[in-house]
Amino acid sequence: MTNYSKGTKPMEDKILSEKAKAFMDRYVERFISRKFLAWITASGLALYGVLSSSDWTSLTMVYIGSQAAVDLVKGIRG
Repeated sequence: MTNYSKGTKPMEDKILSEKAKAFMDRYVERFISRKFLAWITASGLALYGVLSSSDWTSLTMVYIGSQAAVDLVKGIRG
């Protein structure tokens, strides 16, 4: 068993987790937009039978609309 100083190990895990998240966010956003990823996920769930077609439409439209609003605010703020 490793003897860590008080709070050392959780902080290292948090830093590594944040770095991994930042890396993934940068490359996922570059190659696949979040809107497209949401559509792919909803489509997969609909094809698998977890979502009905109306649920698929609602989920996709709500996400695309909310993401468009976020993009608009980002554009206004510069």
